[in-house]
Amino acid sequence: MRAEAYMQQIRQAEEELKMLGAKRRHYLELATSIGAGISSVPIKSSDNTSRVESAAVSMVDLAGRLDGKIEAYTAMVTEAERLIEMIPQERYRRFLTLHYLCGMSIKSVSDEMDYKEPKSIYRIKSWALKEFQRILNNTTCQGAIMVLDKKG
Repeated sequence: MRAEAYMQQIRQAEEELKMLGAKRRHYLELATSIGAGISSVPIKSSDNTSRVESAAVSMVDLAGRLDGKIEAYTAMVTEAERLIEMIPQERYRRFLTLHYLCGMSIKSVSDEMDYKEPKSIYRIKSWALKEFQRILNNTTCQGAIMVLDKKG
């Protein structure tokens, strides 16, 4: 796999992690506050279970179903961080971390790294990705690379 494609997947994984974390928190908040405002709903359903309890359990189940995806994306990001740490040049590690893991724009990374000439950051990007590609080619993580599932 090419370094830039790999890093783009990691950037997407970071976004997915944020979204899944927010979804999970939302479901758990709903589960804890589900009884509020349901006074007009009958407490028991036809099968003699509490509708409020059933709704809360459903929200907890939804939150739990996200855990596997969260773990998979976390493993991807952790692996990328491990590979980035193998790069000897600090400025390349910093660029890859800021741009791909933190999601900063090229302009923001350029400002953060204090590059005055706009072309400089694009050179750093190119060199950083070449170095990352070298490390990627020399590791056995290729089998661990996951393609993002856009269905879930």
